[in-house]
Amino acid sequence: MSISLTTSDLSRAVQLRRANQDIKAQLSALTHEVTTGRRHDLAAAQRGDMGPVAFISSRLTTLDALSSNAALIGNELEAVQTALGAVQSLVGDKGAAFLADAAVGNPATMAIHARQAAGDMEAVVASFNVTAGGRQLLSGAATDTAPLSPAADILSMTRAIAAGQPTAGQAIAAIDAWFDAPAGGGGFLDMAYHGAPVADAGVAVAPGTKVVNPATAADASVRATLKGLAIAAIAADPGIAPDPGSRALMIQAAGERLVGGSRGLTALQAAVGSVQATVEDAATRNDAEAMGLKIMHNKLASADPYESATALTEAEGRLEKLYALTARLSRLSLADYL
Repeated sequence: MSISLTTSDLSRAVQLRRANQDIKAQLSALTHEVTTGRRHDLAAAQRGDMGPVAFISSRLTTLDALSSNAALIGNELEAVQTALGAVQSLVGDKGAAFLADAAVGNPATMAIHARQAAGDMEAVVASFNVTAGGRQLLSGAATDTAPLSPAADILSMTRAIAAGQPTAGQAIAAIDAWFDAPAGGGGFLDMAYHGAPVADAGVAVAPGTKVVNPATAADASVRATLKGLAIAAIAADPGIAPDPGSRALMIQAAGERLVGGSRGLTALQAAVGSVQATVEDAATRNDAEAMGLKIMHNKLASADPYESATALTEAEGRLEKLYALTARLSRLSLADYL
């Protein structure tokens, strides 16, 4: 015996299937809300007005990028402070020592200072050529270029300048002029400094806050430090300082410039520290704003647990009734053909 279904039977079956699918979808959504405490359909919960949610999401993305910038520049500034601190630790006290020994005029001691100055020059140049994340930190805007020539090259240029002078005093004056010459004057800034003449463009670290690393190897304090070491290193050269008096004069000049350089480096460290404080403050403000925005977003996206649980119970009841109705109608339909 074959059984055929009427059009009304097929239509009713389709309707029941659709109702079953709709209720199951509601159950899935409500189960998600009960389990996670989050709205399954945030747009529906906001009645289609997603403006506040979009603003919060956009702002959080911006704050996340700014916080990343703050972390990056913070690490770079810390590396600069470490480099400046290393130079201060190495030569910060030597200026006074040079001045004291120059006053005594002990040839052996002055010879020791000269030998040590050449080695110190290597370490100091290496410190000033500090990098972080592949970026040269004391090159201003030219972050892909090491700021200083090798120490041996700087000493060779200094020695060549001094060798052409008839007296130690004139050699010191010529070295001063070379290190202090402005860009374009054929001095240190043109021949030994390879960074940019200006600082980098800076980086935004918070809404409305942009910072710039204030330190470059073109700074007067850097040049004074290198100048003092260079003068001391060539003080033992008999062609430049042939007698103890000339050597004492050069060691004294080296000490004076190292003392001035140390004061300048301290001021430069303070300037970098001021920028670090700005970055830290910006990072704190970013974190505070982001936390507030996340709280607002959570309020918008959170589902009411009582409301969701009640709706879930009601949906389960509707599904049970639908199953009962489907079974009842199936039995009635079959009875029509028996």
